[in-house]
Amino acid sequence: MKRNKKAESQAIKRLRVRLEKHISEQDEKISPEALQEQSKMIRAVLARNAPSRVDLKDKTLRLFDKNRHPAKEAKATERIRELIKMGYFPLRTSFEEETSVEDAPLEP
Repeated sequence: MKRNKKAESQAIKRLRVRLEKHISEQDEKISPEALQEQSKMIRAVLARNAPSRVDLKDKTLRLFDKNRHPAKEAKATERIRELIKMGYFPLRTSFEEETSVEDAPLEP
């Protein structure tokens, strides 16, 4: 059983034409000459910013230094830690204290 396809609406046809035009314009912009020009521009920017770059040949980089130099803790996290120490946020809730594994009924 073959289904008949409905014809596209005028709005879909217009959209399809606009998209095809947009894609062809993009394809025209991407050419070997345009890529070469972009490559020259990137090299010029890198050369212009070369004096402000850090020379990594003399430095050793490590991704993780075993937390010898940890990042500063957020103020909100510090405040929550202080409140926990002062007892405002108990580490166990009353529900957890009232129920324990020994009191729980065994499932058959």
